[in-house]
Amino acid sequence: MSSLTHPLLALLYKGAFTHEEANLKDMYLSLLATAMDGRVAAEAHPAFVEIIKQLDSEEADLIRGVLQSPRAIGIVEVRLSTVGENGWIILSKHLLSLTKNETGEQIENSKIPAMVDNWIRLGLINVDYATHLTGTDSYTWVETRPEVSKLRKEHESETRKISFTNGILIRTALGIQFAKAVGLT
Repeated sequence: MSSLTHPLLALLYKGAFTHEEANLKDMYLSLLATAMDGRVAAEAHPAFVEIIKQLDSEEADLIRGVLQSPRAIGIVEVRLSTVGENGWIILSKHLLSLTKNETGEQIENSKIPAMVDNWIRLGLINVDYATHLTGTDSYTWVETRPEVSKLRKEHESETRKISFTNGILIRTALGIQFAKAVGLT
C-alpha cells in the first residue's frame, strides 16, 4: 500500500490539527509522519488513532515514560488484613514510584490507578501481581509514598495491618509498536 493512500492519513490529519493538547498533538503528528513514510508505514496500526483519542494530556505524558522503559517497572497493590483472619481487602491498586525529575520529590496523583487500568484496557501494558522484580531495593520506595502514610493513619490498628503485593508493569507488543509509531522511542 502506498504511503499516500494509507487509511490513517485522513484521520491523522484531522486529529493532529484539531487537537489542543500539545502531548496528544505531538503523538498525532508523529503517527502521521510514520504513516506517510513508506519505510515504516506498516508500524502505523489503524487502532493507534483511537488509542490517542482515548488518552488525556496528562496520561500521554505519563505513558511516555512507561513505554520508553525497556524493563519491567515495579508496581504495588496495598492490602489490609485483619490479624487472625484469612483474606484481605484492597486499599489501593497500581501504586507507582512517581517523582519530579528536577527535584526527586514524590508526586501523588489519585488518578494513576484509573490511568493504569485504561492503559491495560487499550492493550499498551500488562500488570502482573504474581510476578515481581528481584532486586533487593526494587520496592523500597513503597514505605515512603505519601499514599501509604495516609492509608496507615486511616486503616491500621492493633488488629488491622497493611501489607503490599509487589508486581510488575510491562509494555505489550502493541505498546512497543505504538511507542515507535507515535515517536516515543
